[in-house]
Amino acid sequence: MYARCRWAEYLCGMQQEESVVILQIITLIGLAVNTVFDTKSRKISLVVVGVTAFCGLCWRMGEGSLFTWEVLWGLVPGLLWFLLARVTGESVGYGDAWVLLAVGIVLGGSDTLLMCTAAVFLAGIIALVLLVFFHKNRKYQMPFLPFLMAGYLCVCVIQYL
Repeated sequence: MYARCRWAEYLCGMQQEESVVILQIITLIGLAVNTVFDTKSRKISLVVVGVTAFCGLCWRMGEGSLFTWEVLWGLVPGLLWFLLARVTGESVGYGDAWVLLAVGIVLGGSDTLLMCTAAVFLAGIIALVLLVFFHKNRKYQMPFLPFLMAGYLCVCVIQYL
């Protein structure tokens, strides 16, 4: 008869909480890898972003929530970031927008907005410290993905409180 795929049976038999944790770990790894790329070369890996988005899409399809308002609202911050990148002449990068789209699929609207808010707040604090204590000018460019990753960690912690 048909060959059985043990990993697929395992994934299908998992509880929803277990699959959420696995998805959060995959997303965190993707953010961490792209944070290193962004910090070192000011570029991201679209392959890593694609894998994160694909895992999020598969998870959403599996739970039957792919075309819900929560998921569609999760794409809004990424789309707005694309617009912001275009308007500012890439003062904020398109790579950040791609990452926000992928994470928006995973988290949904409210958590993605919370993540973005935390990331912008943390980036603002660091920018203020750099301006005041390290005498950087306002044209100094910082990678934003470390702050997105910190914002993502804040969202994960809040979800488990």
